[in-house]
Formats: sequence, structure tokens, C-alpha cells
Amino acid sequence: MRPPCAYLLLILLLMASCRGDIIVPDGPPVGGFNSPSHLIITTDNRQEVDSKEEYVSAGFSLTNASESVLFTDHGYIRGRGNATWQYEKKPYRIEFDNKHPIDGLAADRDWVLLADYCDKSLLRTAYILELARMTGVPYPVSYRHIEVTLNGEYLGLYILAECVERSGHRIDISNDGFILENTQYWGSEPLTFKSTHSGRFSIKYPNPKDESITRVSDSYYFISDYINAMEEALYGDSFTDPELGYRSYLEVESFARWYLVNELLGNYDPNFFYVLPQPGAKLQMAPCWDGEWSLGLAARNPNGLGWASPPTVSPVDVDIWNHEKYFSRLFEDPYFVSIVQSEWNTLKPKLPGFKATIAAVAKSIEEAQARNFERWPILDEYISVGLVALGSWEAEVAYAADFFDRRCRWFDSFIADFGKEPETGSN
Repeated sequence: MRPPCAYLLLILLLMASCRGDIIVPDGPPVGGFNSPSHLIITTDNRQEVDSKEEYVSAGFSLTNASESVLFTDHGYIRGRGNATWQYEKKPYRIEFDNKHPIDGLAADRDWVLLADYCDKSLLRTAYILELARMTGVPYPVSYRHIEVTLNGEYLGLYILAECVERSGHRIDISNDGFILENTQYWGSEPLTFKSTHSGRFSIKYPNPKDESITRVSDSYYFISDYINAMEEALYGDSFTDPELGYRSYLEVESFARWYLVNELLGNYDPNFFYVLPQPGAKLQMAPCWDGEWSLGLAARNPNGLGWASPPTVSPVDVDIWNHEKYFSRLFEDPYFVSIVQSEWNTLKPKLPGFKATIAAVAKSIEEAQARNFERWPILDEYISVGLVALGSWEAEVAYAADFFDRRCRWFDSFIADFGKEPETGSN
């Protein structure tokens, strides 16, 4: 299905009038991003991978762009994701028997394969993970684009990414630390608790699946009490007090940086991870994860209920996260606003380097994306709640770049003026 002519014309006019500078450059890949490797997976007896809970035994072979074999190993594969598991191109979780340093990433056994089916630029994951790294959000997730074949069927271009898990080179915290996720999909999680203000938190570490933590563990009571005490301080009358308020519980800079990444990308649907490195430390908001519905790909309806539907252009000049989650309260404190302003001023000079990195990533997948969209011919289709269907990968890349540039210009003015009283004319 091709986009309505009026909608497509509006998109092209916006791109022409406010053109971004993240383009696919000429020449070989730069910045350490090489052409994607190819992961070939063959399950035992070619068993179908149709479950998110049960692993399937499989053989793995990784080849580089020249088809030289980098390693072979045995391991396991299962499905993963929530809404993304419902799409035709499925995401997966894989586990090798041995640790492997894939395409320069730190050696590990556990990885995720993100399908990025809705994102036809195939770059929004790179945007959020690279921007988080540059901004200084704790525990940045490393990734690489990779082509995948499963049981002889070419599945297209994926993102191979580190799992959100405790590890010396992933989330490096103490044995008695915690990794939490505030999630609407808590019903499928093995162990959760409900906080006073923010709904359900699932416990990712310690691992409930191996009973490292249970509902009667001291550690379970500790972390649930900690979150509730933090919320009481945040929403209490003394919340701006450095000692009595939220600053005694939250690592403020990590919250400001997480906010910056997701607000700059116009990211409507991120994951909300929190880390307490150890008892006695402060809660961090990290890592950044899931940029699928960012950079103008989707938008909420004006009434805030549900998603906008095409033909609609995602607005650039809409503030999102200062109204949501803990930020609706944090932004009532001038101190927090000053931290966000300071972090933004630190980030701004780095943005040319960030955009050069994204251009390098785009260059590295220029050939592989063609194979992906030959397998999944969706460039003219609206997928799920996506508002963009421009007909070519190059147009999708340019659209995301334009949106980011315009979003940064809007944000620069928005955050500088935040909280100021509007000027009134004199009589």
C-alpha cells in the first residue's frame, strides 16, 4: 500500500525545507562499523522456534562479509519481545555454549536479536544506543547489525545487542545490587512488586528464575521498601530538600541523561530500567533501551489516549517526558531542571560527532538493507502504529535525520525557557 499522495507530499516538503545532515556517505564504512556479519542458525531436526519460554537446541555459524567462517558453536534459541513477537519478522534470544567476541563486542554467551521490523530506516536502535553512550547514561548497550538465516531461510538484517543483565562488561554491579524494569507487561514476569505511584516493577536481577530472589526474600522486601521510600520522598512536601527529598535516593544525573536521550529522539515507547548498584547507593535510571517508536515514526493522539494513525505527521515541537513517569514531579524542582540544562549544554558540542557515527552505521548496512527489504517488501506499507511509509530506505534514513535535527533545535529553545514566566507587554 502506497502512502496517500497528500501525506507523502507533506513529508517530502518537510524534508526539503529542513534537511538533516545524516546522509549515507560515499566510500567504505568508517568509525569501526563494518559490513554486517551473517549468523546462520540451524535448530536440531530443524525444529521451529515458536516459543518465548522454551529454548530450542541449535547449531550456530558466524561468517563475515567475505563469507569466511569466524566461529561455529552449539547453543540455544527462543523467541523474545512483547508486541514485537507478533510481527512477521520475529526477534530472538540466543545463548551460545561458549563466549564469543562478535564483531568486536566483548565476548559473551547471551545475546538478543532485535528484528526492527517497524523501523524501515533500520537505524533507530543505533540512534538510542549511540546517543545514550555519548550522553553518559550508565551501562550503555553495545550492538552490531547482523544478517540472520534460520533453518535455511534468510530472515534479513537484525540488531545483535547485549542483554540487559548483570555482567562485568554489561551492567557491572555488586552481587547484592538490583536491576528493575517498570513495565506494563508485568503479568508475564516471574517476580514483581507494586509501588505506590508507578505500578509494577519486575525484578531482573537477582534472577527470580533460579530463585536467587523470591517473594519472601529479605532482598525482595529491601528493594520494594526502597522504591516506596523513594517515591514517598519524591512526592512528599519536602521533595526539593537535598536531604529529605528525592536526591537522597536518586542519582540525578542518570535521570537527566535518560530524559535527554528519549526526549531528543521523541521516543514515545521506551523501556524503563532502573539499577541500584548496591545497598547504600542511589537509584540510577539506566540503561536506555528500545527506540522503535521514535524520530517521527509514531505519535500519540492529542488526547493522550492511544496512537495516532496515518495519514498523520508526527509533531516535532511536543514535549513528552517532562509530563510522564517520575519526570512530571522532577520537573517541578528548579534544581532538576538546572541539571537537565547543564547536561544538554555538555551534549550539544558532541552532536556533530554523534551524527557522523550514525552516518557510518548507515553506510555499513547500505548493501544489507537491500537484501532485508527484498525479504520483507514493506517500504510502501504502514506497519503497526507507524506513520511513515516513504517507499525507499534512503528516504527513511533522511526522514529520521531531519526529525532529529528539528527536534534538537526545538529542544534547545524549550529547555532554555523552561519554567520562565511569559513576557507581558507594557501599557
